[in-house]
Amino acid sequence: KNEEFPKYGHEARFTNGDIGFIKQILDVDKITFKDIIELVAMDENQKLEFKETFSVDNKTGDKLKCLKDATVKEVAAFMNTVGGTILIGVSNDKKIIGIERDLSITNPNPKKKETREDYFLRSVEEQINARLHIIDPRSFDIILVLGKENGDEKTVCVIQVKKVKKPIFMDVEMMYTECGTNKQIKKKRQIFYIRTPDSKVREIDARNLQEHLENN
Repeated sequence: KNEEFPKYGHEARFTNGDIGFIKQILDVDKITFKDIIELVAMDENQKLEFKETFSVDNKTGDKLKCLKDATVKEVAAFMNTVGGTILIGVSNDKKIIGIERDLSITNPNPKKKETREDYFLRSVEEQINARLHIIDPRSFDIILVLGKENGDEKTVCVIQVKKVKKPIFMDVEMMYTECGTNKQIKKKRQIFYIRTPDSKVREIDARNLQEHLENN
């Protein structure tokens, strides 16, 4: 067992095979790039998720809505489970690639003297609030942490999510075929997600939701 990490939070396996415990960062404003490196050294778990990007496919450069959806879904799942941390700008194979590509496509408002970083943070926050209908703004925090990785400056977005008492549902657009006309109709569904111990997001359907809420 790796004694460098205090024994609270969720157990995590490091790349060298050691077992440690994820650091619980209480003050999001004090997160450093060193903290990011330590978190990246762990495997994803019930309280830790890596996202390579927020909205841009790093291979094609295309802006994809599904990427935003993936991050918002993780936020909802963390809120409905035990809370957690999302690092945007970290690949699944634990490479810190940064969100520079996301920042490059932002369109800040010069009248507001808004920077690309300001615009990005506002976009992430608005996306979460709009899709999850967040009532308590203290339920999550978003910051950008700048540092150097292999000599290159990288920016990582940290979303610190708290568990909330009220169930959080995510608005998801679905396409349905209208009976008799075969017309494609777009409708919104409200979906309840949780985070599993093996770092997956799972939907709880309406039949099982009441039982889940009573037992959790």
